[in-house]
Amino acid sequence: MQHIFIINPNAGRYNPQTISVIIQKICDKYHLFYQIINTQYAHHATSIAQEYDDKNNIIYAIGGDGSAYDIINGIKYATFSILPFGTGNDFYRMIAPIVKNNEYMVEQTILGNIINIDYGLCNNHYFLNTTTIGIDAKVNDIVCTLLKKTIIPKPFLYFIAAIMAICKPDYYQAKINLDNTIIDKECLLIAIMNGKYYGNGVSPFKSVNMIDGYFDVCIIDKIPSYKLIYYLPKYFLGKIDNVPYIHIYKANSIKITTNKEIISQSDGESFYANCFNITNLHKAIKYQLPTYNHFSKMNKTKVSD
Repeated sequence: MQHIFIINPNAGRYNPQTISVIIQKICDKYHLFYQIINTQYAHHATSIAQEYDDKNNIIYAIGGDGSAYDIINGIKYATFSILPFGTGNDFYRMIAPIVKNNEYMVEQTILGNIINIDYGLCNNHYFLNTTTIGIDAKVNDIVCTLLKKTIIPKPFLYFIAAIMAICKPDYYQAKINLDNTIIDKECLLIAIMNGKYYGNGVSPFKSVNMIDGYFDVCIIDKIPSYKLIYYLPKYFLGKIDNVPYIHIYKANSIKITTNKEIISQSDGESFYANCFNITNLHKAIKYQLPTYNHFSKMNKTKVSD
């Protein structure tokens, strides 16, 4: 077994050299075969992952949700894992608590266990966490743009971006096919969730399960402007029970067509489209858990060193 650590030196607020020293210390302690590789440019992690995509390798994303997204789009056979050194780490929140002791976190992940988890395919790109269409994708795009120009902490940026988006909402007509159930309506937002959190901690759903073969789907109707400032924050705060205009479904296969190109995002990567083909790939990726994880009651296979 070879352990491949792919570091995004621009992700999060940490010193990549410090992380490399920790990895070297732990791997040498257990006499592991390993490589540490720094990415050099945007999406470089995808091509690195493709190079090391072998069933005998474990590939670790060292960074945030964007780093994880790049790597899963480069593997088919390797086991995957995350060392959460990004700023958001939304997908990882479903996996395990984020501990402050970095050396402990690295060691317990390397010594962890493998399970098979679901992930998604949207328009020929894989995603771990979520694909969303509409206002929250606009919020994400505003944040990513502002991050390049300011030192304001990311949580405050999301608040600023949400206010900007609410002030100028962009509605769209959507035909939505959820496992052959057809919905046709004007929408503000469609969220397809494999993970529970996104957008730096937004958690609209309480019972998301990444091993059940289904997405949790939230559709928010067009909301009258004078009600938007009241209802939309409930979604971002996860208080959506019995809220009018907000509807929850489960589906394995989803097709959405919209009347215009609309801003969307998968795991923080923004794109525009007017047709979306989304499939849940049930337990199709091997994931290495840390020993302290949220899946302790599941059947697990011990990873061999």
